[in-house]
Amino acid sequence: MHNAINWFEIPTTQLNDAQRFYEAVLQQPMRREPMGFRDSNHVGLHALQ
Repeated sequence: MHNAINWFEIPTTQLNDAQRFYEAVLQQPMRREPMGFRDSNHVGLHALQ
């Protein structure tokens, strides 16, 4: 099945730890983007192909 999953969210309060874990498991780099109106809110994104 091609492109079966195109979006999913995994909430965390420890983005640094989650980023290290998912980069290791998926063997793909993650980039961070600001999210919302507060400077402290960020989201980690994987561009899987």
